[in-house]
Amino acid sequence: MKRFFVAFLSVSLTSAVVWADFSTTSPVGSIPDDSPAGVNSTIAGTGGGTVTDVELSLNGLTHTWAGDLIIAVTHDGTTVELSNRPGGDFDNPPFGNNVDLSGVYMFTDGDPNFDLACNAADQTAGGSGSLPGGFFSGNDLLADFAGTNADGPWVLNVSDNAAADLGNITSWTLTVTTGAAGCGNPLGDVNLDGVVSLADVNPFVAILTGGGFQCEADINEDGIVSLADVNPFVVILTGG
Repeated sequence: MKRFFVAFLSVSLTSAVVWADFSTTSPVGSIPDDSPAGVNSTIAGTGGGTVTDVELSLNGLTHTWAGDLIIAVTHDGTTVELSNRPGGDFDNPPFGNNVDLSGVYMFTDGDPNFDLACNAADQTAGGSGSLPGGFFSGNDLLADFAGTNADGPWVLNVSDNAAADLGNITSWTLTVTTGAAGCGNPLGDVNLDGVVSLADVNPFVAILTGGGFQCEADINEDGIVSLADVNPFVVILTGG
């Protein structure tokens, strides 16, 4: 077993450490006026793993009429709407709120709804207010992305749906946390046969060196498969 472990460890050390969480910023630019197609900006998800949490920020968002905007993010067949023409349904139909936006707008689940905050700013100012940057939630939950694979394109779409007022977004930042969605088998049972044995070694090495994620291979349960899982795996394998 000692000779086997030395050979196994030497293979692991020649590979890159696998990381599953990522935070990436991508430029956006001007928001085309009166264009339902809007502007897209894509961030490529990397590191693999199952999405457990998503946060994002719109950096340097400026616009002179928040009620023009529809903002959404799409990934792996799921679209999460962050804003949809605030005020357009009741406050100032069909034009939405005359609220100025300028700042960094960060979206997490559980914070005040962005569209409702725009409504409140508009009503407080008597029809022409402003909403500074801060923490908000969207109309849909970012938790809707939970369970998807982190890899692949994450696409932000921002559209201006009425004429005259203009806006811009300097960039957006996407932060994705990945991890296990709950192991169906014991830790170390990478080949999913119900027991931890030498038959799990090659599958474990393949995940470790290949950049993937599997709950059963995340022995120390830190949300990634890395060299830090090697010794705990050997302990389980040898009956420690």
